[in-house]
Amino acid sequence: MRSHAQLIERRGKTHPEVITKSVQYIDDESHQMETLVEELLALTRADRAVLDFTTFDLSASLTTLAQNTAPLLPQRLIANIAPDVQLTANETSVTQIITNLLNNASKYAAPETSITLTLKQTTDQTLIQVSDQGAGIAAEDKPHIFERFYRSSTVRGTIAGTGLGLAIVAELAALNDAQVTVDDNDPQGSVFSVQFATKRMAQLR
Repeated sequence: MRSHAQLIERRGKTHPEVITKSVQYIDDESHQMETLVEELLALTRADRAVLDFTTFDLSASLTTLAQNTAPLLPQRLIANIAPDVQLTANETSVTQIITNLLNNASKYAAPETSITLTLKQTTDQTLIQVSDQGAGIAAEDKPHIFERFYRSSTVRGTIAGTGLGLAIVAELAALNDAQVTVDDNDPQGSVFSVQFATKRMAQLR
């Protein structure tokens, strides 16, 4: 960023064509730095957090999230949300988990594809899934994608990212006594699942 600012300072008057390119680079990098700082702060807060649990209407919460997020995604967002699902957890952090998963799905999927947000509940578990139709995740990468700063070699340098979004998901899921996993989507893409034990949640009420 400093080198591009210096380039504008040295050559901007005599070569105005460098200004637009350098300003765009500075803008892109500043957004990337802003995202990195925000995600580092989120991880720091998660490391130290003790969350307050309440019982809330998860169906209504996810429906609102889908309605607010759909206009921001280039892909079509499909919401398959079971009604009247109650969950005892921290609503703010659950919303952050799903927001991160939706953003992650959008980042790695083509605009003409769709993303599906699913909520279902059985006697044993409450399950939230985010499914995309992207390129999928290689088998060798799956054990590492929730590690901090990990990025697959296939996307490093081609798709912007900090390698922290999924680490935040894993941290917040653990704080909510939930498990987050990833599987292949059929026929293409990935399915991220966040599982809450229904019986355990009932005991916490």
